[in-house]
Order: sequence, then C-alpha cells, then structure tokens
Amino acid sequence: YLLVAEFPMFSFKFKNLAWKGNEIRLIFIIISIGLLIALKEVALSLIILLYIFFAFFNNLQSGRSD
Repeated sequence: YLLVAEFPMFSFKFKNLAWKGNEIRLIFIIISIGLLIALKEVALSLIILLYIFFAFFNNLQSGRSD
C-alpha cells in the first residue's frame, strides 16, 4: 500500500552533519543502530515500522499535506 500511497517519506540525504535540519534523520539512525545491536535481525522489521512512524510524525510536524 505504501508504494502507491501519496504519503511523503523523508530521505537520508544529508546536506551537512549539523543537528539543525537533520534531527529526524539522526534520531532515526541512532535508534536504528541501537535496535540492531540489541535485537540483531529481529530489528529489521522494527526499523521499517519505525521509519514509517517517523515519516508520519515528520509530516504532521511540518504540516505538509502532499
């Protein structure tokens, strides 16, 4: 469903490594690494769900309704 839904997802393109403007990406990466270390291969499905959740939260926060 997400492949055809008009639901904007955030990308992992960094213009710089500063916190400002990259908050969602950096938090997602830190949590993902922590999950991978703690849960190994079980974490992959959780990371996918986390990515969808973060994209949804990011869209609500930015007020975009693309």
